[in-house]
Amino acid sequence: MKITQELFGRTPAGEEVNRYTLVNAEGGMVVQIINLGGIITALKVADKHGGIDDVVLGFDSLSPYLERHPNFGGVIAGRYANRIARGAGSHWMGGWNIGSA
Repeated sequence: MKITQELFGRTPAGEEVNRYTLVNAEGGMVVQIINLGGIITALKVADKHGGIDDVVLGFDSLSPYLERHPNFGGVIAGRYANRIARGAGSHWMGGWNIGSA
């Protein structure tokens, strides 16, 4: 497997956002991930005819990922990831306690 890293852009605060490209040993699959929410920006796989196609609806630049859009564009961490403090929900969960050890 080959892994490369490149600068994908900068946030408005000036923080670097990098894109990591992983290519399998046979070269038949490529995934590109940025370190902003673990967003998968591209997943290139072989189709039934042997051609390589990108099967992810990703963007070619950082700015669309920084804008609010309803589908969260490839983010692997969901909307509420790390938002449930000490196992207690807020109004969106009806104030439920989801279990704390």
